[in-house]
Amino acid sequence: MEDQIFAMEHIILDQQLQGRDQIFNVLASKGSELDAAEKEEDILEGIQEREEMSTTNVGRGVAIPHCKSAKIKKTTLLFIRLQNAVEWEGDEEKVKLVVSLKNNMSLRLHRKSIYF
Repeated sequence: MEDQIFAMEHIILDQQLQGRDQIFNVLASKGSELDAAEKEEDILEGIQEREEMSTTNVGRGVAIPHCKSAKIKKTTLLFIRLQNAVEWEGDEEKVKLVVSLKNNMSLRLHRKSIYF
């Protein structure tokens, strides 16, 4: 279904990624592949800008890098489980799970559409 926020192809398991920047690149590439934005660079730029504001490491091995931009065409949720945990600013515990949301800033995403 083309308007799904989350589907099986949005899950990336056991990736051998070396750090946050490499994770951001994979998120941008996959988001572009899923047609979340016209250009991969638009997604990458949005994720990096958000991370500069404050770390998206929420602790317990989880990070939630995300981007909200007018350049995002459709809301997309991605999930990555890393093979090996990586250093991430914000918590002493390394990150192993990454959940990433790309959302168009002009669209209001109702929580109910994600959780129910």
